[in-house]
Amino acid sequence: MGQICVSKNHRTQGVFRGLYAHMKKHLEQKYDTIITEIDSLNNRSMQAHKAVGFKEMVRYTTNEQEWVVVRMQL
Repeated sequence: MGQICVSKNHRTQGVFRGLYAHMKKHLEQKYDTIITEIDSLNNRSMQAHKAVGFKEMVRYTTNEQEWVVVRMQL
């Protein structure tokens, strides 16, 4: 899964949660996990992913930026 960007005008309207609910419904027959990565400084994204069921797998640093790899079981 690539990164998701929700416009400020559309935040708190369920767009993020709805996207993952849709993906889960349509992908769980073929896949068992969604994996993505988040900039560790992006607290909004970290909390949003945690709220829909993502769990941290690993952290790594590249070019002085820390990333968090997270996964959600389908």
